[in-house]
Amino acid sequence: MRHFLGIFILFSIFLKACNIGPYNRKNFQTLINDHPKITSQNIITNAKKSFYVFAQNKDLNAPLVVFIHGSPGGWEANAQYLQDPDLLKVANMISIDRYGYGQSDHVEYSQKLTTQSDAIKTIIEQYETAEKVILVGHSYSGPVIAKTGIDYPDLIDHLIFLAPAVDPKLERTKWFQYPAQWPFIEPIVPKNLRESNNEIMALKDELESFENQWDHIHAHITVIQGKDDDLVPHENTAFIKEKRPKAEILYLENQGHFLPWEQYDLVKAKILEAISVE
Repeated sequence: MRHFLGIFILFSIFLKACNIGPYNRKNFQTLINDHPKITSQNIITNAKKSFYVFAQNKDLNAPLVVFIHGSPGGWEANAQYLQDPDLLKVANMISIDRYGYGQSDHVEYSQKLTTQSDAIKTIIEQYETAEKVILVGHSYSGPVIAKTGIDYPDLIDHLIFLAPAVDPKLERTKWFQYPAQWPFIEPIVPKNLRESNNEIMALKDELESFENQWDHIHAHITVIQGKDDDLVPHENTAFIKEKRPKAEILYLENQGHFLPWEQYDLVKAKILEAISVE
């Protein structure tokens, strides 16, 4: 039993370190009440709920920026962007709880990236008059926005990848991830960590399924990657460059994995640039 407890602790630390980032859920739960332009939204697809937070510009036709969290995570990971006055002046913004996280429902096959891209498409279609659509994805949500750009190329104008895990050859399953799927261990794993483990375990196969479809993407691509990233190898960026030679690549010296928070000003600048580009 002590051995299994050790495995569980290692597993939990690993997943929490992966993508959840340095945000505080309790503090950000007051965000909606404190900012009248920020509202919570639900959308039902096939009897399943997707939850997201909408930060409204005065013009509903303004560009739409959609933030998608990693694994694990929640909409709050991007709360700082939703209340940024410079961004609110020029865009409407959305931050999503992906299926299985936060207030969104768990769905069967949520580890399938097509399931994730379908949910994002359904949300985006609520804002069909938006001048353009920009997706921002960190870590695991790099594959999510890539698949969305492949599946719905005419809906997406710009993809911003932050430390994306997109190269199937670089995906390695950690030994302690397997026990979390054992029938007598899985029930005691917290819901969000169980969801995270399942989708990370499936990621290599998912990436291989669309490895040769990157030419379906019509959107502009920006990639920001830290050279000292211990969680997602920086060579993932070379994979995108090979697939999409015109992609803008920014390599950052002495930078780790947590780009959305540690490089906030740079990420914000690239979002503003994507908004302004014709």
